[in-house]
Amino acid sequence: LDTTTPVVLQLSDEIKPGDVLNISGSNLDKALGLSVYATPSVEDPYFDINNAIAFTEILQYDLYGTYINVKVPDDMPAGIYDIWVATVAGQISAPNGRDSKLNMPRLYWINEISAFEGLTIRAIGINFMAEEFGLEGVDTLVRLTNAKGESYLMPVVDVNPYMVEFMINDIPVGTYDVQVSPDGVHWSNTPWDQQ
Repeated sequence: LDTTTPVVLQLSDEIKPGDVLNISGSNLDKALGLSVYATPSVEDPYFDINNAIAFTEILQYDLYGTYINVKVPDDMPAGIYDIWVATVAGQISAPNGRDSKLNMPRLYWINEISAFEGLTIRAIGINFMAEEFGLEGVDTLVRLTNAKGESYLMPVVDVNPYMVEFMINDIPVGTYDVQVSPDGVHWSNTPWDQQ
């Protein structure tokens, strides 16, 4: 059992520059000499120290190494980031899918499993509005994507940080994944294979 490589399991949500970020996981022990970094979020993340923003203030450690609280730099641009925890010995946390992405939209539930043109569908999740983590001037988008990779944007009827309602447009009959984006770049997953 590796007890020296940090593992990131969960991050607090809706984090802006200057906020306190909670990082939960394992091997987050003060004795390991931890450093925390953020890199712009990409689909297949890799750590590049030259493209990383260092979080210089670790505010709190848990006695058991299960979490740390860090201050997000005031001058860090608002957005969606991959979070990395490194030790003084050079071990660095591995990417952990969406769980190690700061402010990544997450879709938990949709209220319909079949749809038709004109139907309004409600999706529940978190991080649906970029304004909640300090990114201004972008709109929340919803798309339906089929197995061929064809995507169709749906009109958004209503949105808040935890819910988006959208209307089904005239699209080909088929099975679609529902995805939400707060910035037009980063897209949520479809929850538990709901389509």
